[in-house]
Amino acid sequence: MKNYDFSKAKQLIEENKENLESASLGMHEDWFWTAETIWKNGEYKKELFKGDLEQEYQKYVEASKNRQPGLDNLMNIMDQFEHIFIAGISGSSWATPTIQLEFKDGTSKMLSCYQGDSDSTRPSWFSLGCMSSEVQANMPELEGEN
Repeated sequence: MKNYDFSKAKQLIEENKENLESASLGMHEDWFWTAETIWKNGEYKKELFKGDLEQEYQKYVEASKNRQPGLDNLMNIMDQFEHIFIAGISGSSWATPTIQLEFKDGTSKMLSCYQGDSDSTRPSWFSLGCMSSEVQANMPELEGEN
């Protein structure tokens, strides 16, 4: 599983914040459904988790298993663990967790931003035409490797 690397994201933001307009995290291969702005106009819009993400995710799994039935109870668990999710997910077995840095001069960079390894390849259904495929085809390439 490739999980977001929140430490790397924060480091990239801090290194570039003088020239940075905004920063977002999302899955490169499905950006428009998974991205969330985490920093904008000089401040964090979402507190980035510090610590062992895998361990925290396991706590979420256990809490989910042991919850009472009902949507309200599920939403309470999601709220309790929202600090480990970007747009409702913490990582992907096949997609690439990515940070987009948008600079004040109008330029931007897309960089991989994850820890861990892929468990699988892109699912076969993905190439059948997701709803954002035309837009997704115009995504900038990732710069560098993780």
